[in-house]
Amino acid sequence: MRALRVLVVDDEPRVVDVLASALRALRTARLEVVGTSDARDALRLAREQDLDLALADYHMPGFDGLEILRAVRERSPRARLVLVTGDGGHLPPQLASCCDALVQKPFSFADLASLALDLLAPSGAPLARRRADVAARGARARSERASGQA
Repeated sequence: MRALRVLVVDDEPRVVDVLASALRALRTARLEVVGTSDARDALRLAREQDLDLALADYHMPGFDGLEILRAVRERSPRARLVLVTGDGGHLPPQLASCCDALVQKPFSFADLASLALDLLAPSGAPLARRRADVAARGARARSERASGQA
């Protein structure tokens, strides 16, 4: 059985490195993780590789994450797609419908890695519960930061 191929895209190289490392450290799945902080490189990878999962930041210089995920979908129609954003509730509704999950920043790397495993699970894990869990934890983190800064 081949390793599952995962693409991680964010314009912050540190985020790419940490998330890619968190995914590689998962022992419950064989993952081949490729990460990039360059939107053009991400588009090239999306068009050249058969992927099982792609995680992309919405705001990228050059192309937005949605364009990258569309390129993944064209090449790999069965790939699971995750859009990561810090825009909160200000995103157009069609964004949520084109992705398997929409993750709000800030997020925990462990929670995002867990979501990735759920999305890659052949049984079709309960995504609605995971989406709500990741969103709730992000909201709690934002709230805790705001109250700590006051």
